[in-house]
Amino acid sequence: MPNAKDVDIVYELMLRQRNVALSESLEQLSDIGSRIYLYASSYLVCLETEITEEVVSKLKALIEKNAGTNKIAYTVEFI
Repeated sequence: MPNAKDVDIVYELMLRQRNVALSESLEQLSDIGSRIYLYASSYLVCLETEITEEVVSKLKALIEKNAGTNKIAYTVEFI
């Protein structure tokens, strides 16, 4: 939709996922980019119009930091 807000797009994406409650938390990751969100502490949604090497590096660092057997594994969506 032409006037859709980022939050609307994130929730639309979550509607398409299986078994994801729409009542989970949504956090904007402004330290990585202006349009990057973390939903339910496990879904990274990137709505940036330009994906720079810096953004990719920061996302990879976040994913690597949280990778492992006892930590959350992220699902990443680039839109």
